[in-house]
Amino acid sequence: MFDKDKVWHSKRSFKNITGLEIFEAKLLLKDFEEILYRKRHQKSKAGRPPKLRLKDILLMTLIYIRQYDTLEFLGIIFGLDASNVKRWIDDSYDVLEEILAKKKLLPLNTSHSAEDIKRKLKNLSKIYLDGSEQNIRRPQKNIEQKENYSGKKKKHTSKVLIGSTEKKEIKIITPVYVGSSHDFGIFKEEKFKDLLPPKTPIYVDTGFEGIKKYCSDCLIRKPKKKKKGKKLNGGEKLGNRIISRERVKVEHAIGGFKRFKSASDCFRGITQSMDKLISIACGLWNLHCSLKT
Repeated sequence: MFDKDKVWHSKRSFKNITGLEIFEAKLLLKDFEEILYRKRHQKSKAGRPPKLRLKDILLMTLIYIRQYDTLEFLGIIFGLDASNVKRWIDDSYDVLEEILAKKKLLPLNTSHSAEDIKRKLKNLSKIYLDGSEQNIRRPQKNIEQKENYSGKKKKHTSKVLIGSTEKKEIKIITPVYVGSSHDFGIFKEEKFKDLLPPKTPIYVDTGFEGIKKYCSDCLIRKPKKKKKGKKLNGGEKLGNRIISRERVKVEHAIGGFKRFKSASDCFRGITQSMDKLISIACGLWNLHCSLKT
């Protein structure tokens, strides 16, 4: 029998099944209960009282984001019909997004105002950029199959470009692109050149070949790529190692938000809903990073 109260009192169990510490979840709980209660009673016909306590609805949502179990499985655990699980999780997404935005933990989206993004990024000492891919179901249409096929992963994927900080917090993220998109192509499509502060070092990998010429006003730190038939000298190799040791922080940030399997396992929903889910996963990771000592 799944004991919800026992989970809320077990640090180890709670972290294993939700990806968060109990005290981190409790920072969300008060606002979550207030907003979800208000949203429910704003409806003209709120219906019967829910079977679950509001804190257990938060627990169910965090388990879904972390474990990415099927709705039927969560319904069996929490004693709900799968359709009700889906309804509560959808409502909880909106509430979590509102809470994380209020706490300034959601990453900035490149669709926001360029001036607003630039103002919020200018105080960062360093910015690390890299792409992140997530497997999707194989599309049925041939055109969509070609667009979403990633030659790197040898699978059908969707891709986002993220920017992180020295503390491994994710500060900026792009909308979801098809898996065949190139990191530097997304960079140019989203006009990062106009978003990045000119005096802040920007760390990228060799997938951004040509970025120094494209962004001549930015302080770009990129490893030197070996040319075909030639070798790098000792100084170039040393420089690459120094940059890579620094740039690995963005890999840690990507690994951090991918602790939530809904952002790393094969995505089962429609691609349009992936933006919100990845944004919430990044916000929960930022919550964890902001509380680390």
